[in-house]
Amino acid sequence: MRKVFNIWFLLMALVAMTSCQQEIEDLFDKSSSERIDDAMDNSVKILSSASNGWVMEYFGGSQYGGYNVICKFKPNGEVTVASEAGKPDATFTSHYKIEQSQGVLLSFDSHNPLIHFYSDPHNPNNIGDDGKGMNGDFEFRVLKAAADSVILVGKKHGARILMTPMAKDMKWDAYLKKIAEVEKAMRFKFYNFVVDKDAKLLSPSYRTFAIPNEVDGNSVDVICNYIVTPKGLKFYKPYTINGKTLTGFKYMNDGKFKFPEFVNSEISLNGILIPLSQQVVSLSWYMKFSTMGKVGRQFWNKMPGIQEQLGEDLKSTALGKSNGKFGFIFESGKYQGCMYMDYKIIDDTHIQLWGTGKGDGNGGWYAKNALFYNYVAPFGWGDVKRTFKIEGDDLQYTTELILTDVDNPDNVIHLYSSKISNPLDH
Repeated sequence: MRKVFNIWFLLMALVAMTSCQQEIEDLFDKSSSERIDDAMDNSVKILSSASNGWVMEYFGGSQYGGYNVICKFKPNGEVTVASEAGKPDATFTSHYKIEQSQGVLLSFDSHNPLIHFYSDPHNPNNIGDDGKGMNGDFEFRVLKAAADSVILVGKKHGARILMTPMAKDMKWDAYLKKIAEVEKAMRFKFYNFVVDKDAKLLSPSYRTFAIPNEVDGNSVDVICNYIVTPKGLKFYKPYTINGKTLTGFKYMNDGKFKFPEFVNSEISLNGILIPLSQQVVSLSWYMKFSTMGKVGRQFWNKMPGIQEQLGEDLKSTALGKSNGKFGFIFESGKYQGCMYMDYKIIDDTHIQLWGTGKGDGNGGWYAKNALFYNYVAPFGWGDVKRTFKIEGDDLQYTTELILTDVDNPDNVIHLYSSKISNPLDH
């Protein structure tokens, strides 16, 4: 009797399995290879369907924010690109391909300077570490391909990329010029970020804000990445700050540079002007031998031989803060250090500077044993305190400061907001 029951049970199981298999076959009437072929064909069809191309919100590494890239695809594998990496009227045509790689993969597989600018490990403008660049991608997994939007994700670094069709009547150069106009109007070195009347001072780096967020009584910075749009600043994703969700800030073209948030009017971002003397000690500033005056050159000319004896290249030099202390920050070979400096702000355009002779572990060692005080001496060292007149290219968004010694016009030091490679180059 038990044998009969077992045979009967086996027959019922076979019938059930056959039924399930039939349902699966009905659900997937095509093989997996046929389905991926259809998905790739659909991606090409969608990409080439936008008559005026796509606006790509391109994000690379989280510390660099987002940038506008415009792409027009043709079914034959040709893509024409414009972007913020070039002039508004500049375009470059290259090749793209759609292939299968754990799903549908969009690859910009021939070099295009207007998009590979963000993924090149040796960034043309020396943004990011050499070998990494801006940590962008040129290969993207296609998560969604529809007429109203395409969603991609970087294959290597994983940033989410949104593409939407460019308006049919919008010229590409006009769009990029509008982006530049909005960014110029909204771009400040410092902002007051106001939440419920509580103001916090922010200074952006590239297109990111580090915004303090209160969590269980502790302040933790939230790194908010944004892209500039014709309407203002749009965040990479919604960020929660002090219990409120931010999606971006809208620029109000009223000449007052106000930034009411898209959704919550209790939050605002207001650009403020900081005196040049305060900017010197509040931000990071880079320098180079080739734009120094006679005094600076005399001191820095002593250093190439010393660098050679150390067997180290001088990779960067900057005024800024290290672990909260102001000083001269350097990177020599694989070592980084800070020689501490002090200052006295005299007025908005004058400051007194000098090196203290102290530093962090590496800073103190290099100053004493490798004569690195020569790098600081043009600013002042020990009992020698130098007073400088400060000039800037733009008070709202300063990219270059010129310090001129009031007692010695041959002592001129140019400071730059962008990192400079090989600062000893003549």
